[in-house]
Amino acid sequence: GGHLVCGELGPPGVLTREEEVMLEQAMGSLPERDRVQPLEQRAAGAANPPNLGARSGIGALADEFRFNAGKVRKIRRLGEAYSHWRPIRGDGNCFYRTVAFGALEALFLC
Repeated sequence: GGHLVCGELGPPGVLTREEEVMLEQAMGSLPERDRVQPLEQRAAGAANPPNLGARSGIGALADEFRFNAGKVRKIRRLGEAYSHWRPIRGDGNCFYRTVAFGALEALFLC
């Protein structure tokens, strides 16, 4: 049997300074919406998400998944029947929140 030799590789998930510089250069050339946020920023933003997000056009959802052709096709099919979507915080009550708010929104907006 063979042996796996790690050589000069560091621990998984840890970048060398050279890799950090290359990543920073690559990220600098990307549009802001395509840049990866550092884990600390993502965790801080996700710590307390709203129960209900703002109502957006279905095109915004397609743009969010623009790198996944299968999801974009499904979203376009949804767009044939629905013009808007609203993000809901995923927790144990998200189904009830969605149904109740959807019913109230339909009642008052129609």
